Order: sequence, then C-alpha cells, then structure tokens
Amino acid sequence: MLTTVFRVSLLVAFTAPLAVAQAPTDSSDVTARVEVFLRRPAKEQDARLHDLEAAVAAATLLGDAAWRGLLTEAAAPSPQRTKSFPRRYAGKKAPKAVDRETTVISQSRHYVFGLGIIEDDFAGPRVSTAALQSEHRRHRAHHALLGALPDIDAAQAQLLRILDGDARADPFAAFLESWRNGEESFYQALDRTAGTKDSVFFYDVMLQDFTTVFGKDNDGRALLKGLQATHDGLHEAFLTYRQYRAFREAIAWSLVLPSDVALPASLTRYEAKVEGAYSLREQAVMLLALADFDPRIVARAAAAQAAPLPEPLWMQKYDPYPSWNLAFAAAIPAMIDSAGSTDAWLQQARTALDSRAATIRTAARQALEDKSAAH
Repeated sequence: MLTTVFRVSLLVAFTAPLAVAQAPTDSSDVTARVEVFLRRPAKEQDARLHDLEAAVAAATLLGDAAWRGLLTEAAAPSPQRTKSFPRRYAGKKAPKAVDRETTVISQSRHYVFGLGIIEDDFAGPRVSTAALQSEHRRHRAHHALLGALPDIDAAQAQLLRILDGDARADPFAAFLESWRNGEESFYQALDRTAGTKDSVFFYDVMLQDFTTVFGKDNDGRALLKGLQATHDGLHEAFLTYRQYRAFREAIAWSLVLPSDVALPASLTRYEAKVEGAYSLREQAVMLLALADFDPRIVARAAAAQAAPLPEPLWMQKYDPYPSWNLAFAAAIPAMIDSAGSTDAWLQQARTALDSRAATIRTAARQALEDKSAAH
C-alpha cells in the first residue's frame, strides 16, 4: 500500500529556502527567451549553461539528491521488452491541430511504450555532433527558464519506465508505434486528435495487419468476422490502452513539472478541477510531498498497486482509478497528522515546489540573460 511507503516521511518539513516570487513564465515567452540565448556563440552558450548548472547545484534544492538518483537510473540501459515491428506509413497525414502540442517542456529523450526503453531523439548516424550539442543546449536552457530541474525529459522518461510495469499491452503498443502518421506514431496521432474534427481514421491495410498480428489465437477470432469487427476491435483496444498509458503519463508529468506549468494538452483532463475532489495531478503532488519529494517512490508504489490490464485489450474496459483512489485514501491520515488538513498539505507541497521553480528561473535568467556576465 502507498501509505506504508510514505509513512517514513511524515516528519518531513518544507524547509526549502524561499526565493523571490515570480509570475509564472508562459511557454511562448520562454521559447522567445531561448531563441535569443541561442543567438549567442556556442562557446558562450556552454559557459553560461555551465554557470547556470553550478548555481542550481549550489542551491541545494528540494529533492535534489532523489533527482540525481532518478537521472542515474534514466541513463542506465534496459533490454527491449518486446520485438519492434517494421515501420509502416499510413500515407496520408492527419491535419496538425496547432493547439495540440505534445507538452510545453521541450524533449530530447522519450520513453518508448511497448519496448520499455528510453530513446534520444537526436542520436544516430545522421545527426552531426554540432547539431546534437545545439539541440541539447536548447533543451537545457528551455527547462531551466521554465523552472524545471535539469534533464526533466530524462526524469519523466525514467518514471514512465517504472510506471509501465504491465507487459500485457507491449505487443499492441509496439504495433501502434510501428505504424506512422508522418513522423508521429499512430498512438500519438489517435491520442492527439481524439475528440476533435481531425480524428484519425484506420486504414484498411492497417486493419489487415492488426488481424494478422492479433487474430491468431482464440481471443483474436472475433477480429476475423469482417472489416467492421476488426475496426471495432482495434478501436476498443486503443481506448483501453489509452486509459492505461495516459494515466501513467499524467502521473509522471505531475511528479516532475513545476506546479504552474500545465500538463500536455492531451492530458489536461487529469488536472481539471472537480468540486469536492482532488485532481490526479493534485493527488500526485500530495503523495510526492509524503515521499520527501522523491518521485521514484510514488511511481514504484503506483506501479505495484495498479490494476492489471485486461486480456485481450479489446474485450474489456480498463479503469486505473479504483486502485489508485484506495491507495490515496489510505495516505490521507498521514497528511492530516502533519498539516492539519489535506488542503493545507497540498498548499504546503505547492509552496515548496513553487519556491524551487522560482529559484531555478531566477538562476536561469541571471546566467543566460545577464548582459554583464563575464564569459
């Protein structure tokens, strides 16, 4: 149970040094600041980023030891959990919805669902060393100006590697990863356009491939009853898998993002306010505080108590909330014992995280933008 894991941290005090409060930095402003920074000579960029990272390291920020441990885990290779399929292209791209950005946090590292590995988007023989270094400088500056701890993309990817503990969906996830809609996976295309007029449709050749891969055993015989049956099976499998995957993506982002930076557009339902209840994001932050701000503890506990996925995916709905809600409810007494109420506990947690983000933003602006800095 989650409460067993978190009780060791009941006496944690929110003693992070309070930085000067700043207004939240919106993503468009941060992007503009990064572009200005990247106009500086490469050597000066490196020097300023070095100064920034030294300043952040010297600040002894909330949860920094746990964060370093998380990044160490992220750098460790892991075996691929299932075989990948050859990439297939649908041919026609779905319209790109301009307000459906993946996340305001720029990413160079991603967790690959189904395969269980972390990939560097810019690694490979076709990418020059100079281009790779330039992209990493961009990401480091972007993360800091948003108030995020270093290498937040790698940290989030590692949390997903922990949270994605159910291998039942690996073949289906790998299938959706192999089919491409332009440069994005079909899962990303379906998730990005869900509920919009640009919803992606399945292609006949993709449906045929689905039956070839998943229609071999008794559970898959229903898929062979015709094109409509195959379409319905693939659609239901996607909806079930999306419930599993999106829930974990929301938890991972909630554990690493500054509290005033929104979740990715496709995950905003997990931070929406519901009267009389805490959002999933709020719950994750409250549990993070109980875990002494070590996101690995929350992720491992969540993975351990999660409900298993149905087999096959298209035969039954998946709801991740009942087991999560039971575990969260079991942790509530610890919050009340420490802060007097759950609302007070949430506010203390947010104040501590806001202070950390403000410290990083201030350091970033001083190191990356101060014209008087000597380099």
